Amino acid sequence: PDEGRARASARSRSAAATCASGGGSGRRNPQLGQWRARTGTSTLHRGQVGIEHLPARRGFLYHRRRMIENLPGPVASVSPMLRTACLTLLLPALAVARPVGAPTADPLAAEAIRLTAEAQRRGQDAGGAVDLIRLADLAPWLPAGDVEARLRVAAEDRSRAPLVRSVAWWLLRDRAAERLDAVGMARSREALGLLTGFVWRAGQVASPTAPLTRAGWRPYPSAVGGGVLWLDAVVRPERNAVATVATRLVTSAGGPAVLRLGFDDGVTAWLNGDAIYTSPADHPAWLDQAAVPVVLRPGDNRLVIEVRQRTGAWRLIARITDALGEPLAVEAHADPWGPAPEPAEGTGPAEVWSLWDDLEAVTEDDPPDAVGLRDLADYARVTGMPDADQSVPRVAVEGAWLVDPSPRTVRAWVDLLPEDERAGVRAAHPPTRPIEQADVFADLALQLSVGWEHYYGRRHREARQTIEALHAAAPAFLPARRLHAVLYDDLDLPHTGVALLGEAVARWPGREGLERAHAVALQSAGRVFEALSTLRAMVEAGTADASDRFQLADLLAARGETEAAVAELDAIVAVRPELRAAALEAAALTLESGDTEGALARLAALDAEVPGDAAVTTPRVHALLAQGDAEVARAMIAAALAVQPADAELL
Repeated sequence: PDEGRARASARSRSAAATCASGGGSGRRNPQLGQWRARTGTSTLHRGQVGIEHLPARRGFLYHRRRMIENLPGPVASVSPMLRTACLTLLLPALAVARPVGAPTADPLAAEAIRLTAEAQRRGQDAGGAVDLIRLADLAPWLPAGDVEARLRVAAEDRSRAPLVRSVAWWLLRDRAAERLDAVGMARSREALGLLTGFVWRAGQVASPTAPLTRAGWRPYPSAVGGGVLWLDAVVRPERNAVATVATRLVTSAGGPAVLRLGFDDGVTAWLNGDAIYTSPADHPAWLDQAAVPVVLRPGDNRLVIEVRQRTGAWRLIARITDALGEPLAVEAHADPWGPAPEPAEGTGPAEVWSLWDDLEAVTEDDPPDAVGLRDLADYARVTGMPDADQSVPRVAVEGAWLVDPSPRTVRAWVDLLPEDERAGVRAAHPPTRPIEQADVFADLALQLSVGWEHYYGRRHREARQTIEALHAAAPAFLPARRLHAVLYDDLDLPHTGVALLGEAVARWPGREGLERAHAVALQSAGRVFEALSTLRAMVEAGTADASDRFQLADLLAARGETEAAVAELDAIVAVRPELRAAALEAAALTLESGDTEGALARLAALDAEVPGDAAVTTPRVHALLAQGDAEVARAMIAAALAVQPADAELL
């Protein structure tokens, strides 16, 4: 292992150029080392690591030896054999390995602290970005604003690599979108340099290199998506379809650059008439899934992207950076008309840093690098890379278990698998004991997943035993409280579950995961007024997300408070207009309240955004028929069919 780590630390860190076809993996960019030299940052990467990077058994003994070597003078005078014996007996009390049966004070807070430190220590490498992703997963169970504050520090820390900071900004953007925080979304969009000035049209462009005219194109509404193009919110049909977007990029300097794309399902891109990229696989959209070397002309450039869609989400994320991922000063304008500019002379950056290429390179290590393979698995889980099958990271993380069968490795492996495969893998690959402090949270999470499987399998007794064990081991492991309440509800004891969660909310205030579970439990128990009070308190405290406010609107509507319900739905749409379901529900409630004109006005506005949408046309037609305006209703259907002639609902 020592020789393997020495080889790993001596490897070349150069990255293979990302070719236009999207193929190939590479190493880290040598420019990254130059950037570190300029900024004075250290080089902490695979091979220059501490106890976390060792197999669990080796790490335990290594850490014990280091403690013995660093004992204070009076103790150091004791014979080596006696010191070793004493440290072996006392080590559990010193929490190097978690004592069996001893409660863990607050595993969530401890994990947040650990991940924050790791993200900073590895801030110049892709692993530091993965630590931030893991940190963001804890947000619902930590005090309000805790994770956001940690991510903000990382995002603004110029000593970290640009792509690592970009991940921090992206996670902050997601949190702001969930909270309906328009200011936070705008700040993250600007920091990332996300491109928003596009026009779009349904279908393919006959010739992406030919001159473009305004006919058939529509401006993409910049407010929709907050820097992410939600094509499924504006294009119809939204299944088994293709849409094309285009923009005029303006830069004063021009020169080598990198077009970074995230997409769902697949894309083909042209810059100034040249085909520059075709995605090799489909996957959900996430930041910077492809890094394409390009050369920009000074002044105007034309970017055309064809986005393919099968079903589900239909998204595009685009930005222009330098080779290391620092956003460049490029403006996107929704007027790419006329002939395509001549392609710029020269070549794009020879070496481009990509988080995925950096993480995937660890699969070549021999012996396997468990830390790097866990990073690869967790990054693939969140980003959907490299494709829907994800066979590469699934095989890789299995290799990690062979050298480090720790709870963190088992959890990274299990979380990457489909639901129906998780129980078998977890049962066949139990983690080693005793566990290190860094594995406490992962071990609890694995036990919790067993509890949920017992619950879904109707094995209530086993689920209860798992919950009791979790409460005994870590009373502050709050996700177990949610499972406990759900189990009570399933046993027709909903009020007991409500009481349990109410006590937890009082003891650990400001945890949105607990508050949300409490609101759901109250509603399930028929205690609607208390559920309303809980959801309103979450809105006031800023911990409610869009789904919480939608639930609040639903409860208000059920109580006949239509005006308040519509106000909640309007608040969602004001920040997230891509969530058209909220706008449609507001129109439906307005219609049910007897305000037909108000409902028709709302529906007309939605139809103007997405002409021919059957989800809008159908209620409009029903409202017109209720008024006796059959002729107007027929004309409306005909107009919608002219836009969407094959829509089964319209037909």
